Amino acid sequence: MIRSLRAATLALSAIVVAGACTDVPVDGTRSDRRLLPARGAIRGTFRYDGPPPCSEQGHIVGGAVIAVYSATDLPPPAGGARAPVNFVYLPGDVLFPSLPRTAGARFCPDSRELVTATAPYAISPLEGGAYQLRAFYNRSGDFLPTFGIRSGAEAGDLRGGYIDSADALVHRGDPEFSPRFLPVEVGLRAAGDAAVPDAKPTYLVPTEGFLADDIPVTVTFPVPFPRPYFHATGADAAGDGPVLRIPQDATVLAAPGKNTSGTWAALEASYPKLPISAFFPAVEADAALGSPFLAKPFSAANGGGLQLTATGREEALLPGVPLLQPRLDLVRLDAARLSDNGFPLAPTTPRVVLGGFALDGPLETTVLKKAETSQGVGAARAALNFLVRPVALCIDPGGPSKTGILVTPRATAKSADATEGEKALYDRDRLLAAYDGAARAIAVGCLPKGRYAITLSYGNGQAWTTPNEAGSCVAAEGAWDSTKNPASCAAKARPVLRSQGARGVVEVVAPTTPEGIAYCAAFPPPAACGP
Repeated sequence: MIRSLRAATLALSAIVVAGACTDVPVDGTRSDRRLLPARGAIRGTFRYDGPPPCSEQGHIVGGAVIAVYSATDLPPPAGGARAPVNFVYLPGDVLFPSLPRTAGARFCPDSRELVTATAPYAISPLEGGAYQLRAFYNRSGDFLPTFGIRSGAEAGDLRGGYIDSADALVHRGDPEFSPRFLPVEVGLRAAGDAAVPDAKPTYLVPTEGFLADDIPVTVTFPVPFPRPYFHATGADAAGDGPVLRIPQDATVLAAPGKNTSGTWAALEASYPKLPISAFFPAVEADAALGSPFLAKPFSAANGGGLQLTATGREEALLPGVPLLQPRLDLVRLDAARLSDNGFPLAPTTPRVVLGGFALDGPLETTVLKKAETSQGVGAARAALNFLVRPVALCIDPGGPSKTGILVTPRATAKSADATEGEKALYDRDRLLAAYDGAARAIAVGCLPKGRYAITLSYGNGQAWTTPNEAGSCVAAEGAWDSTKNPASCAAKARPVLRSQGARGVVEVVAPTTPEGIAYCAAFPPPAACGP
């Protein structure tokens, strides 16, 4: 029977080929023979060191997430990547095959107990390049990789990655500690283009592929806080206008030689100010906590708000002003690449990033509290004001160079002390150093126009960005009534949170004064920032 079926199939194939041989064109111009190019892989052992996981219905709750990021396009706070290059998920049942579990409702063992578990992992395919592996164990079981607002570490999870274990041991117990992630090279390394400044090395994957083997990944650092959920103040109002507009020729005052109450107030007033409120507006809170978002509530047990902590550094343009977390990054969105929900979520290429810094009360008060915050004293805040630094980093994570350029409208400005007149706005070396090697030069030019997503991040890698998927419906979910908040998608019912939608952006706009228009015509954004 098998032989006759095979014979019939061959006969039918011969008829089809004979009838079609003069009709099907043959493409003999391709040199790749239509073969898939070789790719790389990373393989190793995952290790869990922490409290025993919960179980329910005979299964271990949650699982381990190992994410691969390009070493030149990292997630906040180190960079602006919103998604990894690739990832793998190890279910709890795989990691803890012999751990006792309940057959009924969810049961969580005493968190003071400690268990260790290991399991092999492998991640592929990967292009040739340098990568970092970042990982966490999602103890709640709420992880959803295709849903950005459920794809990060939450309170109670364990975090880690392929890290410097000796450095991690020294800082164990520090909730804000950012591990030193070690690089993983996939492919054969070669020097980059000598004509490119700060050229990246290139990585060739041989025709037989490339395996980076024996790469250990460990999670052991508890995450004490929920992600820094926020809404930009005013983002829950009707309409799609941005919560803050900044002119391209934004001008701020220069720091004086000596500050007084008056100069601190003048400095603060000269900077664009972005008010941020913790969590979601009260009208949206119940919907945010429910399905499908499953946000974790802020409570006294987990901090109770946005965690304001010290970094031990000072603001680049204002010596003496402590740089606090959460960190603010504004990433320009590509207006030509609309998501299914009708507004841009993807960053531009090249990447354009504006930064800012948090205030703990007025600017002068923030400085006076420096002695306290420099000791790492953290506090929860229901609202924070951020001052936006008029400096843009323009960098192409996928380009041949490891570095980008900084762009600022002016190199000099009036001092906050009127008696000092015009002076340098920044110290070149200090400003470049503030970007941790990401920038090689500073150019004078107006800021690149466009709408910028707002991201807050902690030093431990937890982050939150608006706009996000919670703020509208994709095409398959149907329309929604934007006059209501919260609303619901019409075709597939689920809540829509207006505070997370199109208004949750900052927009850099063209100058409105004749002087500003003339200035930006003379000093446009550099070509390195893109169109």
